Amino acid sequence: MSMQRQFKAVQRLLRSPLTRFPKNKTNMELMSVTNCGITIGREVVFSHTDKQTLRRYIIEQCQADPQRDTLDGDRIDVAKITPHEKIRGKAVFGSLILVHGLQDHPIYMTSGSGHTPPGSVLAVDMETIEWDSWKESTIVIVENGTLMHKLNLMKLPAEWGRALCVYRGHGENARSVNDLIDRHPSDKLAFFMDFDLPGIAMATGYRRGSVIVPKNWQDLYESSALNTMGKYYSQQESRAKIYREEDGSEIDSIVEHIDRQHLCVSQESLIAHDVELKAIRNRL
Repeated sequence: MSMQRQFKAVQRLLRSPLTRFPKNKTNMELMSVTNCGITIGREVVFSHTDKQTLRRYIIEQCQADPQRDTLDGDRIDVAKITPHEKIRGKAVFGSLILVHGLQDHPIYMTSGSGHTPPGSVLAVDMETIEWDSWKESTIVIVENGTLMHKLNLMKLPAEWGRALCVYRGHGENARSVNDLIDRHPSDKLAFFMDFDLPGIAMATGYRRGSVIVPKNWQDLYESSALNTMGKYYSQQESRAKIYREEDGSEIDSIVEHIDRQHLCVSQESLIAHDVELKAIRNRL
């Protein structure tokens, strides 16, 4: 069992007022290495004395107290408590958001500003963002991370041409991006996703800002070179996730067109084929 799993498991036991816990692999391994606790049916019983034995075991192994230390923060913060800094178990760049400033738009932080030449991104800690400056900027949330080094090739409308482009994230940094989305002014926020059912579902699910779509989306057909033939049929479950008002809005028309033409057009295809883009009002 890894040190990280041991620490977290004992921390949960210590924080619980209970003495009976599931008879799972982790608790059985703790019993084995500490010779404490008993099994009763499908449960493991750790008495209050057993819990303190487990606590002492973790302190000896990790030089960190699972009852007192939370081990929040990055690996440097954790290293102040224990030499086993990897016990945090988070991705090295997990909480950092990836940003590219179009047309040399500066990325302002409390420590200064940075620039991203074409083909580059900046990894930013949310705590270092200079919020007053960011709120004056337009921000485009980008679905696919593989696109981040090609963003200078996007054919965005002029009002979004100097936007800060932010990768929507995955896992830990997705939570940071969601916080950014909640805090940013809706009229300066847009979402650029794949032009397909999952992409529209994702964009409308935010219920804020604008959605970036092909300027002449009506000209995309099932036989278009940009369309991934057949992939549309595996995306049907996404339709139920699309927030629709049936009010004759452009988003409703787009969904109908995607359904009618069986479209699945990736962001990469839109950029590779120099497709002009525009921003339309999102569901609010």
